[in-house]
Amino acid sequence: MMAEGFDFPNLKIAVIHQPHRSLASTLQFIGRFTRISDEKLGSAKFIAVNNEELLIENINLYREDAVWNNIIVNLSEKRIEEEVSNQQFIEAFELNDNLENEFNLYSINLNYHAKVFRTPYFNIEASIEISGYNLFKSYIYRDINTSVLIFQKHEKPRWTNNDSNIFNSNYECIIAQYDEQHNFIY
Repeated sequence: MMAEGFDFPNLKIAVIHQPHRSLASTLQFIGRFTRISDEKLGSAKFIAVNNEELLIENINLYREDAVWNNIIVNLSEKRIEEEVSNQQFIEAFELNDNLENEFNLYSINLNYHAKVFRTPYFNIEASIEISGYNLFKSYIYRDINTSVLIFQKHEKPRWTNNDSNIFNSNYECIIAQYDEQHNFIY
């Protein structure tokens, strides 16, 4: 059982019994055994248990007829296309406030909780308020009627008195998208 970061160049036989979490992890694991450290050792041997559960990126890399060069090139090209598409999407958002706080939309990683409301009209540029919170950052993407609002709340910890300059900061993120055709706000 090899943990991440294990390094023993003389070891030249590897077996995968369970799938790694990602293609990158699989390739890193294989790379540890296939590098050349001494010509006397010979070439590396890589064995994978042929199992339907050994899927990486929904592709069975361990089929007998799998051509790794093609699979890896296709996966990396797909990832690059997805990343370019994501960058273009995020860059289409415009800063909708004059606040000086720095924030990068690429850092958002939400848990995808959603609520849907029906409303006859919604102004995507309107100010939304949350009790006890201040607006930290606001972005809009007019073409798709979407806004990203990040709110900040400062509270004194329960263990301090009112004279203290120590605060807990809490942030909330709301992404609002208005569907004009169906009068829904998500």
